[in-house]
Amino acid sequence: MARPTGAQRHPIRTFIVIALAVAMVTVAMSTFDYMLVPMQEDLGFSLDSANVVLLIPEIGGLALVFAAGVLGDRLGRRTMIVASAVVFTVGAMLVSVAPALPVVVVGRVLGGAGAIIAAVTALALLGETYVERRQRALAFGANAALIPAMWIVAPIAGAWLVEQFHWRAAGIGWIAMGAAAGVAALTLLPRDRRSQRPAELVTPLLGGIVLAGFAGAIMAASLSAFGAVLALGSLALAAATALAFAMRAVARPALDLRLVRSFRGTTTLGAIVVANTADLLFFTTLILQFRFGTGALALALVMIPVQVLGTLGGLASGPLMDRIGVLGAGVATMFLTGVLALIVLPLDAGTTAWVVVATAAVFGLFDASTSGPATARVMDLAGPGNEGAGAAHRQAWKGVGTAVGGVLAGILVFGAFQTALAGNLQDRGVPAGMAEQVAADVRNGALAADVARTYDAPPPGIVELTGESPAALADAQFDAYRVAGIVTCIGYLAAAALLAASGMRRQRAP
Repeated sequence: MARPTGAQRHPIRTFIVIALAVAMVTVAMSTFDYMLVPMQEDLGFSLDSANVVLLIPEIGGLALVFAAGVLGDRLGRRTMIVASAVVFTVGAMLVSVAPALPVVVVGRVLGGAGAIIAAVTALALLGETYVERRQRALAFGANAALIPAMWIVAPIAGAWLVEQFHWRAAGIGWIAMGAAAGVAALTLLPRDRRSQRPAELVTPLLGGIVLAGFAGAIMAASLSAFGAVLALGSLALAAATALAFAMRAVARPALDLRLVRSFRGTTTLGAIVVANTADLLFFTTLILQFRFGTGALALALVMIPVQVLGTLGGLASGPLMDRIGVLGAGVATMFLTGVLALIVLPLDAGTTAWVVVATAAVFGLFDASTSGPATARVMDLAGPGNEGAGAAHRQAWKGVGTAVGGVLAGILVFGAFQTALAGNLQDRGVPAGMAEQVAADVRNGALAADVARTYDAPPPGIVELTGESPAALADAQFDAYRVAGIVTCIGYLAAAALLAASGMRRQRAP
């Protein structure tokens, strides 16, 4: 029997570090939604650009995701968590002082890099610390509950800072969590025993660049930035060519591709990609802000029931995995989450904000329960001793799903909004060309009332947009919200099917 590691001998201390690393990763994500609207108004960028700024950390992180796993194995988990905290904190400082969108993007890229290193390292540490079946199931369930639990606390603090001071003040929380994670790793984790095996970084970096270039090209295409599409697509292709050569030339390549070369691994990772195609809860925050005029602090408060139920859902996935197995729990939770995404279909312009929150809370309970089983499935397939590779693949393909799927979902949802608004205005007698232009301007971030006032003699349908709650706009917003529910449903049902397929035994030919 193998001797327990230092982390295994102190599982509670280890989980505290894991929790703080996850909190560091989550704090920027959980507060950025509340910073986004005032930041958009202050710096002046479109809705599509806002979607990109939301997703950009995933792109920046992808370039380092495989290197993070390799370096964690080589240098140790403690060293890597400290390093991730430093990089994350620098990114947080840049976002806090950004005078324009490009600086925000750079800060978000650095923050994403620090976050991906922390996420990969914390997950690898989780996988190698908790090995007994029940302990492991409960640990992965508790880990899944950390993110919604942080969403209970962090947004309130961040939203209060945004509302009382400025959106830049919310960066204080990011900096504090980066410092806390770094100090906890230094004081609670045992000293690293560095591996004596040499680990090259060429193949892991090339693998990350391939994914980042591909995801970035998709993102650039969503903005019709075809020059960037060509540049990023060429980068991805060149990196893929170099990677193919390096995998043959290097005697022992550090990039571990065994998961993506197996049927079970490919279908499991595919499930993770498609499950992240749309974030219904993100679109919930948008409709609460744009339809109901909910301020940052009020939004954080009304979303508490969603996050409380999400925390319970994450915790419940632990006993469920222990009872019916990781695979069974993953298929069941993803299927039920997909079905429940359709809970938004009956909602319309007459729906109150509290009904929106209640339906989102029901969805959130099941949504959070999918993370633990999916993560545990990947780590189990990676096997003992390969926790760094398993954690890297889990985060890499989740990042691909969030970035690429998120952009595609944004195109569908915001496109549905634009189409519905243009149609609603035409139904009210607005000429087609004018209706389409107004809808495009509103989609790109202009206030509907401001757009309406630019016309000297607007038709009544345009005048209606200057009112307190124009029906044409409200109907379009809920049309888009229903599309978000449908896209989320399709993603989760496809994920459930792929995960179920990963458990099927392939028959050998006679």
